[in-house]
Amino acid sequence: MPTRNDPVCSGFLILAAMCLIPSPPCRAFILLSHSSSRLYEAGQTYTYDYFTTVTLDEPNGRFSSSTKNVGYQITADVHVQSVWQNPTQRLLQISLDNPYLFVRSRKAPTPEGFAVHSSGLSSLPRYPLYVVWSPGNVSTVFYVESDSRTLVNMKKGIASLFQYELTAKTTEEVDTSGLCQVSYLGDAVAERVIVKKKRSCRVSEDSNMVPHPIPALSADVISDIGAFYTFTREEAIIEEVKSQEKHSLHVHAWKDAAGRVMSDQHLKLTGTSKNAGAIDAATLENAVEQLSHRLGRKLVSETLQVEAEIKRHPENYPNFDQLVDRLRDGLGTNMTGTIRSASFFLRLLVKAREETAETLAKVLRASKNKPILPVLIDVMAGAQAVNAHKAAMAVLDFKSSKVDLVERYLWAVAVTPHPPEEILADVFRVTQGNVPSEKLGETLLLSLASLAHRFCNEESKCQKEIVIRIRYFLRGELKKCKELDCKLRYLRALSNLRSVENVDLFLRYIEKDERKVGVAAAKALQMLPLGYFDSKSLNALEQIYAQLRKKHDSTVQAIAADILLRKDPPIDRLAFMLSTLSEQDSHELRTFVAERIRDLTRLDPDLQRKLSFLLADDTKWCGYNLWAQRGRSTAFTRYLYDDVGRGSNGTFVAAMELGGGMIKRIKFDVNVGEENSLSTLLTLGVFARGLHSFSNKHTAVDPEDADESATAGFELSLLGSQLRPFVFFSGAGELMGHLWSGTASSRTPALQGTYVLHDHRQKIPLSNGVVAELSLLGGVSLDLGGQIEMSLWYKTAHSVIDEKAAFVIRGYAVADTPFVESRLEFSLAADSELRLNADSDFSDKTVMCMRMSQPELVLKHKVRKWEHIVGQKHKLHKSLKRMRLVPGRTFVMNQKNSQLCNVMFGGKS
Repeated sequence: MPTRNDPVCSGFLILAAMCLIPSPPCRAFILLSHSSSRLYEAGQTYTYDYFTTVTLDEPNGRFSSSTKNVGYQITADVHVQSVWQNPTQRLLQISLDNPYLFVRSRKAPTPEGFAVHSSGLSSLPRYPLYVVWSPGNVSTVFYVESDSRTLVNMKKGIASLFQYELTAKTTEEVDTSGLCQVSYLGDAVAERVIVKKKRSCRVSEDSNMVPHPIPALSADVISDIGAFYTFTREEAIIEEVKSQEKHSLHVHAWKDAAGRVMSDQHLKLTGTSKNAGAIDAATLENAVEQLSHRLGRKLVSETLQVEAEIKRHPENYPNFDQLVDRLRDGLGTNMTGTIRSASFFLRLLVKAREETAETLAKVLRASKNKPILPVLIDVMAGAQAVNAHKAAMAVLDFKSSKVDLVERYLWAVAVTPHPPEEILADVFRVTQGNVPSEKLGETLLLSLASLAHRFCNEESKCQKEIVIRIRYFLRGELKKCKELDCKLRYLRALSNLRSVENVDLFLRYIEKDERKVGVAAAKALQMLPLGYFDSKSLNALEQIYAQLRKKHDSTVQAIAADILLRKDPPIDRLAFMLSTLSEQDSHELRTFVAERIRDLTRLDPDLQRKLSFLLADDTKWCGYNLWAQRGRSTAFTRYLYDDVGRGSNGTFVAAMELGGGMIKRIKFDVNVGEENSLSTLLTLGVFARGLHSFSNKHTAVDPEDADESATAGFELSLLGSQLRPFVFFSGAGELMGHLWSGTASSRTPALQGTYVLHDHRQKIPLSNGVVAELSLLGGVSLDLGGQIEMSLWYKTAHSVIDEKAAFVIRGYAVADTPFVESRLEFSLAADSELRLNADSDFSDKTVMCMRMSQPELVLKHKVRKWEHIVGQKHKLHKSLKRMRLVPGRTFVMNQKNSQLCNVMFGGKS
């Protein structure tokens, strides 16, 4: 006999520790084989006790024990017999007797245990399932056509337990979980036990959604599926199976928003008996025909994969129009930026996906809905459904001079995570048509490119004809451009396409075209993922930064430096960047690069290690000429929140570039995610040119700015999609008109809308045949606006940019059947505000103070669980509310900004 140090015994102990039951002692060597003729031989009925449990709860973590789980258990007697066989195959009949439903009840023998309850399960027909079984493999099943889909699925779950191997191997199998990669551990030939682990299970395309194009907003689904088999000593048939699986869903950026469905199966042999039910037939086909005749029912064949039961809404379920009426108070534009607005948006979005285009269009055209039409347009875009798109297109007028509503739809549809091909094709069609408005024409281009990028998020779709045509169209039109504005439009559109093929294109335009085109191409490069840059493109950026081929705008150089520093620079490249801190012509550029190095080394331990090595290796890198720059440009990262979502955080990255003492460019990125994998949700860029005439006589004019006319505005990227620039004024005449009329002195909305943050819908067939569903839907309601006040007499200016935003994330874990329903719902919600104040005094020496503040933020986390027996009074509800306060704060910019604020406000900034 093997001892505890023997490999067989040691291996088994490890396997048992990994699995579901404690390890039995090592036993004498026995021999099992799939080829044994005694495996479920005809004339014998094998009876098993069977139960399966489904529970819903929060995943393991700090909240997992806060509330008890909900769920149900089903028990039955299972009879297995071979009704036909040949030397290589058997036709096994699997029958269920005495099925009972157990639910959570205080009457249970143990606290929070299960107690039997009457249900519709007992009234369902009990036809057998026939399984074509080659020892250890199930190829086909036959069932009565009129049988309950739920019971067919349940019997398929039992049949899947009869699919196994006896020795360690890795293979691919189809069962109730789908097409799975399966690993078998152990050796049943020697020890009568085997462990089965399933992973990477794939089902139909409709059941699994593709990942979100923004990683931080993706839904992470973690699955763990395993089974432990024990076989009888004499006949090598299944003596006992214990299986368990867990499927957890959480938001990548906020891990506390999570749900989990768990399932157990237990099959245990209780006895055998003789029977005389075998079919005498020459072939399998003949045997199935005889069984069909015996039952008086048609038998149909399928694989082990299950199909979900079709769900029907209750009679009092509201239609879209009725739901709009119920939620009307929260749909006005005055509610934008509130939790209520985002929550109502999600409720309408789900319903809009179910309606016809005609029904939706009728609601959009109704006069009573005119005041809330902008929000309904957001819903049509967020639905990502062809019918909703058709309804919106039937109402929107692309020929009108009033383009606000059309642009609102295009902005909203451009940031949807999973746009259908039909919507992409229709936007392409409209883009190629005659669009009178230049603003709308550019918005169409930007939206088309963003839609193509998001459609291409699933790699197989990137080679579709529509995507290839859009790529050729955008690049071809750019090549045709002769005018500056035309080039800028198509460069911005190509930046939304996010294609690695465009890296060389953008670099070429930086090097060979005029300054403004080079700036636009550099900004497009900065929006690309760092993984797109190879050694060739990085060397090109280094040459651009060093101006080896031609003189570039300082903004282009700053962007090139930023990319080089973020792309894990080797020590020699970092040394080169340090050497330029005393060589570049622009002291503002030198200041910006020095500040960016400081900021990135604080965040990146690897970059910090490289910089420390250089500083210790040669004292020339420590001089004041490198680090004590006199400019006021800056770059820094600050936390908006930290560890609110267990390991996740939110930051904003600010970059401010000055020229001639005046603001030239400000860029703010709002990021969320984990420390090493942050994703940008919002980018706000403020630009200004030609304002030197408003500066004082002591400030030198930026040479790049000398011939520019007065221009200012901002650029916005939302959820990775760039919008067209918003220009405040273009030319001194327009600027003076604003100043005299005071049109900019009151808050002016720049962007209002409600957008889809998360959208994940996934059906997960459990091993027991129940089809669970995990879904996640999130929305953000955003109100971005600003105002500016300027005094020509006192030579001062005060501007405010504020962003009001509210997000709601709602997730579900559902395991419903026609006779019992069990659900878990979790939600996370918060509303916040970010305010940027900029004050300037250019009466003597130009002094500017910037202050950014965030009021306190309350994160609201709710969990609801419930179960209900259909047709019975039994209902169980459990709920829990949690709140997390993130204190308000005013963010420190840098030391120079603090000093200037003290000068302007006497230390009270």
